[in-house]
Amino acid sequence: PISAGKWYFFRNPFGLTHSSDDLPARPAAEDCPGVCANTTTAPEVRPFPSGPSCPDYLRWIHEDLRPWNRSGITREMLEAGKKLANFRLAIVGGKAYVETYRKSFQTRDLFTIWGILQLLSWYPGRIPDLDLMFNGGDVPRVLAKHYRPNKGLMPPPVFHYCADDASHDIVFPDWSFWG
Repeated sequence: PISAGKWYFFRNPFGLTHSSDDLPARPAAEDCPGVCANTTTAPEVRPFPSGPSCPDYLRWIHEDLRPWNRSGITREMLEAGKKLANFRLAIVGGKAYVETYRKSFQTRDLFTIWGILQLLSWYPGRIPDLDLMFNGGDVPRVLAKHYRPNKGLMPPPVFHYCADDASHDIVFPDWSFWG
């Protein structure tokens, strides 16, 4: 369950409100009706076509998740990501919740969350519950030299727009850059 604590929510589509310890955690979409109204009509959801083989990008997803392929991802590992993340995003029952740890570069947090809200709107009931840490900077943060998965020193699973061969950041598509 998500606690009320320091969770943030959107008051408008252009900025985050201040945190509030006395308000319950609320879905992000409830506070930006101009952009993400619950009355928006989503297009018909069509099943994904099945092909003879998996798309090529799946091999990169498997590669990005390789450090955790044997151990899985534990709550401890996730919580360790707080020190490297700008925010935490949880989707529970089709609603997005955000906890901010530090401000992202420019508006990357806003547009990342906006993109997630769009996915929830366009694919209702098809986005699974999840809890992830996210860093919106330009430099990989989960440096491989600090972790040794084969010796039990597991990296925190942090999603990021950037990664390289010397990091364990999990690459996330940056639609704000291209759009």
